[in-house]
Amino acid sequence: MKYIIRVYRELFRYAPCMKWQMPLRAVFVVALPFIESAIPAMAIALIMEKNIGRYMAGITLLLLADVGVRIGANLLEGRIHIRGTGIRVEKFWPELLKKNMTMDYCNVEPVGKQNKMLKGMNGINGNTLGIQGVIDNAFGLVCYSVGLISYGAIVVTVDVRVLLIMAVMSVISFLLHLHAVRYAHTNTEERDSASRVLMNMTYEAREPEYGKDVRIYHMEKWFHSMFRKYNKKLLRWYGRAELHWYLPTLSDTVFGIARDIMMYSLLIADVIQGGITVAEFTFYVGIVGGFSSWLSTLLFQISGLMKTSLETGDYYDVMEEEDVFLHGEGEELDTASPLSVEFCDVSFAYEEGEEILSHLSFRIEPGQKIALVGNNGAGKTTIVKLLSGFYLPTEGEVKINGIPTSRYNIDTYRQGISAVFQDGFISALTVAENIAGGEKEEMDRERIRLCLKRAGLWEKISALPDREDSYISQKIEKSGVNFSGGERQKLLVARALYKNGRLLILDEPTSALDPLAESNLYQDYNKMTAGKTSIFISHRLASTKFCDEILFLEKGKVIERGSHEELLKKQGSYANLFEVQKQYYREEVAEG
Repeated sequence: MKYIIRVYRELFRYAPCMKWQMPLRAVFVVALPFIESAIPAMAIALIMEKNIGRYMAGITLLLLADVGVRIGANLLEGRIHIRGTGIRVEKFWPELLKKNMTMDYCNVEPVGKQNKMLKGMNGINGNTLGIQGVIDNAFGLVCYSVGLISYGAIVVTVDVRVLLIMAVMSVISFLLHLHAVRYAHTNTEERDSASRVLMNMTYEAREPEYGKDVRIYHMEKWFHSMFRKYNKKLLRWYGRAELHWYLPTLSDTVFGIARDIMMYSLLIADVIQGGITVAEFTFYVGIVGGFSSWLSTLLFQISGLMKTSLETGDYYDVMEEEDVFLHGEGEELDTASPLSVEFCDVSFAYEEGEEILSHLSFRIEPGQKIALVGNNGAGKTTIVKLLSGFYLPTEGEVKINGIPTSRYNIDTYRQGISAVFQDGFISALTVAENIAGGEKEEMDRERIRLCLKRAGLWEKISALPDREDSYISQKIEKSGVNFSGGERQKLLVARALYKNGRLLILDEPTSALDPLAESNLYQDYNKMTAGKTSIFISHRLASTKFCDEILFLEKGKVIERGSHEELLKKQGSYANLFEVQKQYYREEVAEG
């Protein structure tokens, strides 16, 4: 009930005219069947009177009323439906997207949270689902309840037994509907899992950037088989859900036949016994039939309202997801100078029993340039996520400027951080918009160009007709420019430089660069990191000599620490890995 009230409160704020349009349509909806039942009854009564004048006048008035009410009801239905769609796409959709982009990352990344988001999206993903379904079903419930009461008052005058038997039938049918609705909502794990795979594969199947691999490796057969496999899973789920609707459907059919037999038997008996006239018989047939229709439709509205209320609840579950970090309150990060970083006995696990970091402790002084190196799975990316305010440690504390990240206002905390992630996001909008992350009128053009120069991308951009206003790819504009993997990485570096955070995190920023571009980036590294504390993550150990210190990680712990030269002298894990890589580069040069 609380979701219905919340949705309608928002609807009336969004469209105040609904406050009078919905009640007016309810009057039309209830009045229309009365008029339609009265037309044949009046026609028979006037024919038996053999008064053509009264017949023509009466029938004309009723037909005009029928047409007027029908037109009014249809017009208002369209208006109400449009307003319901409007609030869904203009208010609830943007709010969910904003929530998804602003709530703590630890409430977005895990699979369980993704399933929760998928269910929340389902609550606003169609005209008959969730929020818009609540609007329609709740309104229908009121209309059909008024109609049922009105018709019920007349049915009682025929025979109270009809009303009682119909009530019993309706309760049984309602309980069967309720069981089917609850099953469909509580057993969604298989459906959601298959839907998530299909959504992901649909995206991959139509993306041009994946099309090269699909064609070279003939992946279309594999895609097709995967679509069939997961569509079959979905169909099996829907088949099981549909079986739970078999009994409610059967009961509605059987009870409908029983109601009709009982109604006609009683009314025909009354006519034979002289209790009612033929005209009254015709009217009562329409009323009792209408009552039966109101009743079955009311049950449909109730089950529909229960289903859509549960879906709406899924939407609000996402919107009410509690954040882990502080938002709008807490300590403010000093972004005027380089930041200090300290990991104090930090342990972290994404899932219980699978520890990624184990009692990790280290300190980075303000302005220091630190490299994190180690094999895959050593915990480097997890450290980045903790520093970026995406997760809190399972144990211990991560401190920035001596204050634990849990005590910062996370909204302003991230203003002090610039990061280049391995899987950084680039939009199909313009180069400038991707770097500044805002509207054109808010951009600092000179700064954008300076950052492009520092990232080694200005030579390409300056040669384009629209320069930094050129679109990336041709998804939005035909004149868009395709960027190579290395150029996209440079663009991400330029974005990080533009933000000018006092903690700069570079997670594999040169993995897609050619040796010359990589060398140029290293030469500019000191300029890029001036006035900042920087953390550089790379698999290429040759790149780490530009850093003040290197932290060599293994299984979530720092096993070696020192400068490039110091670690080579130790002849430990770092030196061994460096020799392996050096030998590889020598062989590569020789082959070249």
